Amino acid sequence: MLSTHASFVGMKYSDDFILVEVAFIAGTPKETRLALLKELNARIVTAIGISPDDVVIQLIEGPRRELLVGQGLAQRAHISQSN
Repeated sequence: MLSTHASFVGMKYSDDFILVEVAFIAGTPKETRLALLKELNARIVTAIGISPDDVVIQLIEGPRRELLVGQGLAQRAHISQSN
């Protein structure tokens, strides 16, 4: 349980705090990442009914060859082996 006084960079967190992690292929334009962050925050806040301060989204960038699409398989690994 978070303290009602928990804060970071001027935001106040409550017990509704959630952390979302999003993986990107390295090289995704900054504008795309920022637009996604804004849209994700807005949709989560609206859908769940929590404060925008209670949503933290962490972006992780990795090389295309390490992207796992599903079923624990790197389906694109054979394509990017030459990269």
